[in-house]
Amino acid sequence: MRGVFSMNSSRRQLQLFFSSVGALLIVPWGLFMGVMFTFSFRENESPWVWGFDALTFWSQIAAILFSFLKPRLAAFWMLANIVASLSIGIGFEVQSFLAPGARHLGTPDWAAFLPALAYDCAVFWGLPAAFAVMLLMAEGVLKFSDRNPSPLTSTPQKRDHDYSHRT
Repeated sequence: MRGVFSMNSSRRQLQLFFSSVGALLIVPWGLFMGVMFTFSFRENESPWVWGFDALTFWSQIAAILFSFLKPRLAAFWMLANIVASLSIGIGFEVQSFLAPGARHLGTPDWAAFLPALAYDCAVFWGLPAAFAVMLLMAEGVLKFSDRNPSPLTSTPQKRDHDYSHRT
């Protein structure tokens, strides 16, 4: 518990605010989506689908609650969950694509499918990803400020020794 109380109070308050907002928004959303996703399962559902459900919804809830104690670890946990559930989803789609007798999408089908896919990605992973980024910002891991400009846009620093008088 020492790590939780060692950060300065304003950073800790910001982290607690983000954790509270995340708990209020993501926990009910994760419970609803997880329960609805689980109740839509058939009798012989693939382990891919169970893994996707566990990582996408249920593990995110645990990470949100864990963020009150260890926000940095919880943020990385959420980002790892997003990567793992995306990988499971892609693996399941590849497996379905390679199945014998699978219907393959043509170009018009893909054009109609991509907006729905983008929407699903935003629904499943948008809020947890935004929450993880805000936690990392509150922890000071990610910094988006004008105090540390990009090396490409910063003005050259003056050298300690000016050698311009030498010829």
